[in-house]
Amino acid sequence: RICPGTYDSMMRHIREELEEHADQLEHRLKKLDFSLKCPQNIRLVQEIVEKIDAMQVLEQNIPALKKYRDRINQHFLQVTKEAFDHIKKTFNLSDKILDHLKQELIKLEQIKNEYDHLCPARVYLRKFGYSDINVLHQDIENLRIRQYADLEEAENEKRRMESQLNDFNIIIRHYTLLTSSRINLGILNRLVAKVAIGIQKLETQPNEYLKQKGYANIEIFNKTMTQVQENYDKLLRLIENKRTDFHNTLNRLESINNEYVSLLNSSNLISSQEIDFLHEKEQISYELLEETIQEKKKILIEYENYKQIYYFSNKLEGLVANNALIYI
Repeated sequence: RICPGTYDSMMRHIREELEEHADQLEHRLKKLDFSLKCPQNIRLVQEIVEKIDAMQVLEQNIPALKKYRDRINQHFLQVTKEAFDHIKKTFNLSDKILDHLKQELIKLEQIKNEYDHLCPARVYLRKFGYSDINVLHQDIENLRIRQYADLEEAENEKRRMESQLNDFNIIIRHYTLLTSSRINLGILNRLVAKVAIGIQKLETQPNEYLKQKGYANIEIFNKTMTQVQENYDKLLRLIENKRTDFHNTLNRLESINNEYVSLLNSSNLISSQEIDFLHEKEQISYELLEETIQEKKKILIEYENYKQIYYFSNKLEGLVANNALIYI
């Protein structure tokens, strides 16, 4: 038999034990140096944080535990923030990187522009907004692909309308024959009408025939046929305009390409002046220069999108760098 007050005594003892344990965790955390100088202590700190977080389920019955957890987490965040701020400052992780890369890119593009002016063919291309002949070739290829897709869709619609108009012509011929058969014609004309209609009975009412084809009367049929014919005529004009625009654009682009090839063939592939210029600017080749520019642009885009490009200065403390890697 349990003595009165035993339960309360046990619960009080458990609360005191848990609060004492939380207090010990807090004291252990504050004694640990887990700044950038001592990154090896991060694992010990992590264990302390995980233990106090695991006690969160008991906070409803032991409110004091929440105070310990809040203080531990606050201290942890404060110290780690200082460490990361120090890493950022040490390794120059700031917008200065962006300025540095932009200046490099401006310099390289200036070299490229000066070099391009030494080549008449490239100067000619740039007049039309093309930095490279491959870009022009891609435009020509894309134009052909778009033209094929656009015309294929239009031609399919054209064939559908032609089939519909052909059906209209068959219906109107039968309707005309049925109408004429109601009039007192000669025996020969009635025989011709009967043969032309085929399986349709000569006695069939014209409007009944139209209803069988989905039209209430001849006025609705004529209106529908007229609308389809108008749409068909518009489609023919659209197809013709598309073909004209395509050929005009294609001729213009091919003319640019032909002139570029002509200018390129009229001069050496690369003159001694161009070679000297590249050497003077410490560039190995035009292709490598262009590749470097594109790579710089890619880095800038990544930096602006994610702010995660790390630029290390020439003077770098080895110990700090090693600690930073462990810390991160």
